Amino acid sequence: MSALKSWDTSLQIREKRTLLYFGVLYFSLSLAILSLFSIGYFFNAKDAMLQNMRLELNVKANTQVEALRKFHIDFDKTRLYPRNDEFNSGIFDADGVEIFSLLKTTPELFKIIYLKNGLIHYIKEPQSHYLGTKYLVLEVEDDGLWRDKALKYIAYFWSISLFILGVGGYFLLKLFLKPMKEAIALLDRFIKDTTHELNTPINAILTNIEMLEDESLDKSVEQKLNRIKIGAMTVANLYQDLTYLTLGHKIASSDERVEMYELLKERLEYVKPMCDSKRLKTSIKGDESFLFIDRKKISKLVDNLLSNAIKYNKVGGEINIRVFKNHFQICDSGRGIDPDKLKDIFKRYSRANSSVGGFGIGLSIVSAIAKEYGLEMELNSTKEGTCIDIFWD
Repeated sequence: MSALKSWDTSLQIREKRTLLYFGVLYFSLSLAILSLFSIGYFFNAKDAMLQNMRLELNVKANTQVEALRKFHIDFDKTRLYPRNDEFNSGIFDADGVEIFSLLKTTPELFKIIYLKNGLIHYIKEPQSHYLGTKYLVLEVEDDGLWRDKALKYIAYFWSISLFILGVGGYFLLKLFLKPMKEAIALLDRFIKDTTHELNTPINAILTNIEMLEDESLDKSVEQKLNRIKIGAMTVANLYQDLTYLTLGHKIASSDERVEMYELLKERLEYVKPMCDSKRLKTSIKGDESFLFIDRKKISKLVDNLLSNAIKYNKVGGEINIRVFKNHFQICDSGRGIDPDKLKDIFKRYSRANSSVGGFGIGLSIVSAIAKEYGLEMELNSTKEGTCIDIFWD
């Protein structure tokens, strides 16, 4: 995986995370609103059904009142409570005490009409209290047709609404992400243009420093020249990092059999001026070791590890390199990395210590190169220093 692919992947992860958060919020609110409308529609349909049933049951209740009147008059002749095949009924006195009932459930007499447990109860107060009747209750079964019709309409409503909300959400998300994508594109162009413009002056500075080093200079001038060289090397390393980030996918890898002891020794010599500026003691030990890899990429990996070992080291500290058959190790004597930052140390823009300069891209490049070639990394850090091991098969 190239560095740019890693960067793109990182952007895609951030974009997906943003889309996920926005999508969850958008659809949660949409579903909540749809649910409220659906619940409202369902209960409105229920109320409409009850109002229609109220008119129908009122007619039947009047019929039952007339039957009660006759029953009241002829009570001595017949003691059979009037029944009707279309409904069950019951009569209750003013205290709500049952006089007679054919109802399946106990009614709620303070209501006029209601639906409960699949049964509709209609309560009527006759003008004449036959047999002491204060409340006449009619009970019929709910056929559920209104419910099926309401649920069918709700299903249609949800289908159409979700489609419209989905299409609308898609365009809203695109509109929402547009400023972020434009900012990222602008930043990408800026980095590319900056790296391009940095190349010529950096090369000019380093070339002229090398020419001056061949001349005989007094100590004070040599020290000043050395500081310029360190600054130029720092900018050069940053330039190389930015170039790798933006152009790494366009640079064809040229893998070869690299002798790691010699390469590490060479890179340690390259950063010697920076080590000397902090009075760091350096050592490298080990045996001949080979790795099949692009030389520029493994050099970039090593340079970033050495740069961190120098940057986060203490003045007068040490950098020790050990080379083994299938791995190498770089250790420093710095303050170490806080345990809570270890898990994020290889993420882009993550920095172990905000008081030390840097952009937090070095170790992300190390991680990208390691992933590209299947190298394994092992990081151990204490208050006495940090060691990183790079393993290969």
